[in-house]
Amino acid sequence: MNSGILPNVRQAHLRIWEIFYKAEKPTHVSTVRERAILFLVIKALRTQRAMEALSERGLGQDAMTLLRSLYETMITQRYLAEKASAEEIDRYAGFVHISKEKHMDTAFTAFPASPRAAQMREREAEIREQATLARERLFSGKNPNDWGPSFAVMARSLDIEPTHRFLYGYLSDFAHPEAVVADQYATQDEHALYPRIEEPDYDATNAAFGTAAGLLREVLECFNKTFHCGIEETELDEIHRLLKAKEPATSTETRRTTPRETR
Repeated sequence: MNSGILPNVRQAHLRIWEIFYKAEKPTHVSTVRERAILFLVIKALRTQRAMEALSERGLGQDAMTLLRSLYETMITQRYLAEKASAEEIDRYAGFVHISKEKHMDTAFTAFPASPRAAQMREREAEIREQATLARERLFSGKNPNDWGPSFAVMARSLDIEPTHRFLYGYLSDFAHPEAVVADQYATQDEHALYPRIEEPDYDATNAAFGTAAGLLREVLECFNKTFHCGIEETELDEIHRLLKAKEPATSTETRRTTPRETR
């Protein structure tokens, strides 16, 4: 597809996928912390695919909403890897069981005839038992609606608070129906709003997709530190170099970043 994504931004994302596919994948994941970090790598890369689909069409503002999700994935991954206590790691894993029970109750109430509700009904006793055990063992005296600290507290502990204040606040305006970003969705005068539905915005697109590449660099670095995947620091630095470049590097093949099967 012929789009307005800057070539160096596209190549930065291509390089991310090349680094990931070349990396030595873990063959055995032995701890809750490692499982969480690996899951968050996969989640981040899936979010990248969704952002690319939006970016190809110039839907930069909508890519911003996914960028916030990607940022939350990155900061959670880093916190679990670098700062979280053993108790917090256990709560992160145990919170899955509490969430499953909530999802099950929602399915029973709102979608009782759905296949999902039928599947959960077969496992209802098991799901409720696991949720009860998690609440009693891990969340006694604590908020059962969240596993750990706020993103602001995570950012402070990771020493990225200024970045968090700017980026999280800015992206929240796109994730929520805030009027402050109305001019990016419509042209207005004193009489009416004129929707900009079919009009691509590649300035916003490149801002979102470029920032995503920087966040994914952090995700890959955490992945490498945890599992010793053989990713070189110079490879990760190349992502930043590409994002700062005015022209694409000739050494990187310019092709669509279509995922392929991991070796």
